[in-house]
This record gives sequence, C-alpha cells and structure tokens, in this order.
Amino acid sequence: MSPDDERSSRRAVLQACGGALATGLTALSGCGSLPPLGPEIKYGSVTVPTAGEATYQKWLPAAETFPPAADVDDGYDVQVYAPPPDAAPDWTRNNYQRHHLVSSTDFVGVGIDDVDLALGTDVAAVLLGDIPTLDVHETLAQTSYEPVGTDGNYEIYTRPDTERAVGVSSDAVVFGTGSPARENLTTVLAARRGDVPRYDAQNSDFATVAAHTGVRRWAWLWPGEIRGTFRRYENVKADIEGLGMAFDHDESGAYYVETWLFPSEYDVTVGEVKTALKQHGQAVNATAVDVDVSGRTATIAMTAPIEEFREDYSPGALTPSVTWSAKYSADAQRLTITHEAGDSIPLDTLTIQDHGVDPIETGPGVGERLDPGELLTVTTAQFEAGATVRVLYEPSHEQPALLLYEYELP
Repeated sequence: MSPDDERSSRRAVLQACGGALATGLTALSGCGSLPPLGPEIKYGSVTVPTAGEATYQKWLPAAETFPPAADVDDGYDVQVYAPPPDAAPDWTRNNYQRHHLVSSTDFVGVGIDDVDLALGTDVAAVLLGDIPTLDVHETLAQTSYEPVGTDGNYEIYTRPDTERAVGVSSDAVVFGTGSPARENLTTVLAARRGDVPRYDAQNSDFATVAAHTGVRRWAWLWPGEIRGTFRRYENVKADIEGLGMAFDHDESGAYYVETWLFPSEYDVTVGEVKTALKQHGQAVNATAVDVDVSGRTATIAMTAPIEEFREDYSPGALTPSVTWSAKYSADAQRLTITHEAGDSIPLDTLTIQDHGVDPIETGPGVGERLDPGELLTVTTAQFEAGATVRVLYEPSHEQPALLLYEYELP
C-alpha cells in the first residue's frame, strides 16, 4: 500500500471518528463508539489521569527532511501506543493504533506489546525500550532481511522483496517503510541524533497538539493536514487545524480526550464547542463530559466506569504480528506465502480478499495453525496481472477482517 493510499485509508477512519467522540476501544476497521447519548450530554468535571510527556518527538523528523519520494511534504499524522502491563486484559490493547503499528512493522524478535512505547508515521515506526538485541538478530537471520551495514550504533537490515528496512540498537528498533525505505529509516535516525530538523520545530501545530495530548494508552495526532477533514460540519469543528485523540484508563474508569486546535485568529468559546458536540449527535454514552478552552485550544474529556465500558464493548481478537515473505510462479499461477517469524495464527481465520473460492492450500506439516517456517499457497488464476493479493485475518464474523499481508502480482 502506497503512503497516499494508507493516508487516505486513515483519513477515512478519522472522519468516522470525527462524527463521534470515539471510545478507547476503537473498532479496527474504523472508529466505533458506545451508544449515542440521549437528548442532553452529561456535562460535569472529569479528572483524567496525568499524561506522560511527549518525549517521543525527538524521533520525528521535519516533514521536508524526508526524501521527496516519501511524499510527506505537507505533514504527517503520528500514532502512539503505550503497551499496558503483561497482566492487563486484552481490551486495553485492542485499538486502531496497535493494529496500525503491527501492520506497518515486521516481527523481528520483539513484539509491539513487549516495548515501553511504540510510534508510527506514514513511512516509519519506532519501538522503544530495552531491546533483546541477540533475539532480534537471531530472528532476523531466519527471515528475508539481510544485513547491509551500520548507521551510528544501529545495525541496518533491508529486504530484497519489499520496501522495508530496520535498524536495531539496545534501546530501539526502527523501521523504514514505503519508498525509499532505507532513506526513510536514515532520516528518522538522523532526527534522533539532532542532525536534521525535527517535526515539532518545523510544525508549530504539531508541537501544540503533542504537548496537550501527551502520552496515554494510545494517541493519534493530526496536525496541519487535518484542515478540511470535517468541513461537512456546520460548526466550529469544521475549522480545526490540528487534532489530538487519546485514550487512557485506571482503576476508577476509562477516559477519552480530544484536543481541537483552531486557527490563531479564532476566539473559540466553551459554548461553541458544546454546540458542536450536540450537533454531532454521536458522543459516547459517558458518565461525564468536560470541556475546557484555552486560547486556540479546546480540550474535551469524558469518562465511563470500567465495568460499564467492558460490558458495552467487545474487544475481539488482537492483530497477530508476523513477518511474511512470498514467491510467485507465473507458470503455475501460484503464490507461496511463508510465515517467517511471529505469532501463531489459526488457519481458519485466514482468507483472501475478493476471491470467489477458497484458494488457500497449506504446505507440508501444517496443522490447525500456521507457525513460523510454515507456508501456504494461493492459487492466482482468478487474479488479473498487476492485481494485489491480500491475506486477511478474520477471527470471527462479528469482527471486521484485518489486513495481514499484501503482494502485488507482476
């Protein structure tokens, strides 16, 4: 998927979110919400847990420092995910940000839920924490990744079969994606060293939204390029120039917080923000909604009891993290897909998008689950030249299918 296609897809998700103040357990095919409120929104004081500082900004290069082919000149959105403790229930992990990060990275010996913080952009992703470098290098050796040198204290690997590169150090795993993947990775590492300008220095809207949003269980920040996304609304939200969305929870409740950034000439009021919320008609069924305005920034916070939250939302299955590879035989009209590393996946949850028959065959020794080192084969006779074969994960009929892997046929 190209950066343009991926941005369009995420913008569609965002527009679905924008009509409703989304819950923290965002449906992975879009932004879900709890049932709409009654005629009156329940306004009241909401004490949200203190957010962590957005120190991840040092990993984000200014948009213009990326290669032109990255196509992020106008700015980019940022996804942030802070994994909960190991003993936490799955619903605390089930969110669009985790799914996006799993989809835009490969499993290389350390998972999304094994690090302290993960963040992703259109063309890069970063996993931060104590990295088990020995495990990572051993895992990479079992995949299609090949060592190609170093960049500072990072060992760099690239893949010959897809636009993806990875840098490994003791405190971070950094992925470059899209075209050109290695140059995108190099730009992120340069920003971390301070060798190129950073995003918060280049984009004041991003700096403001990031400072107000901070670090919570997950966050999604849209600076600059958010303009016009909500123009269908006949209220002040149509004019926002930056948006931050975040979810958090503690023993007292679940919390969702939005930050709306208005143009510098705006003199927005609490009343105008409340009017916008009422006109949407889809705010979540929260115990309380709290609105605060400071300068050109509005903050909307809401809360619901944990038990009520759990009862009203079924989290579904988590997106598995896997490194895939594929080989295509035009003569045989067959695409062989190998599970190189990562999570075991039940075979009955895998389907091929837009295919009229069940075209999946398994390789030798494959049982009810697809494990590392095992393969499956897809017949491609029904696909046209240049078509994209997409492997989907569909753990239940109630949960939308999720994209796990795609391969463009010659």
